[in-house]
Amino acid sequence: MKLEADYFRGGIQNVLTFEAEERTIVNMTIDGWRNTLKRYGLVETELSMSSSYQSDLAENKR
Repeated sequence: MKLEADYFRGGIQNVLTFEAEERTIVNMTIDGWRNTLKRYGLVETELSMSSSYQSDLAENKR
């Protein structure tokens, strides 16, 4: 299940920022995020049933 593609893709593509004199927004694909986070030792895992349920509730509130 690729929940990040369903729930977070649009937001993730537009929120990567770096602190500098002014903020710079960098648009990245989901694969770009995966590669960046992998460099910091983060591992992609499935969401628990509880987390999946909570994301469904949040999505339905919109």
